[in-house]
Amino acid sequence: MSNTTKKPTPSKTKTSKVKRYVAPEGEYLDIFESNGHQQPYGYFIAWYLVEDADMGGCLGDEKYPKNFVPKTEDSWSCYTATMAVDAFAKGLDPDQVTQGHKSGVWYFERRTDAVAALRQANIALNLGWHDKPMPDWAITALAAGWTPPKDWKP
Repeated sequence: MSNTTKKPTPSKTKTSKVKRYVAPEGEYLDIFESNGHQQPYGYFIAWYLVEDADMGGCLGDEKYPKNFVPKTEDSWSCYTATMAVDAFAKGLDPDQVTQGHKSGVWYFERRTDAVAALRQANIALNLGWHDKPMPDWAITALAAGWTPPKDWKP
């Protein structure tokens, strides 16, 4: 683990009923805490690499063009989760969230906001838009707290 992050702790919230998305290789999104040394202080979302028992890429590290179309499962999952977290973070008070200067990573001041953003990412990933970007309406609805009905498919 890098010296700028703490090991993730399991999220225990009222919204924990959302199914965690697990990538084919076993990676999943989790919340990490920055100590503010080389990046802003706060909680951020990154992939947890089970095989390495370490943090992988952070949501927001990758910049996506407006009409991006994912070509692989990895690019689809990173893109989808990033778009969901971006939409959620942009709806928060600017005092509660900071975007990294050299990257697009969102740093949430409150863990509860990071948990809510992670929840939105997992909902988006579990909807399964594997062959195209999420529609604008879905990004807006997820950011507003929409949870699709059970067994709903796009």
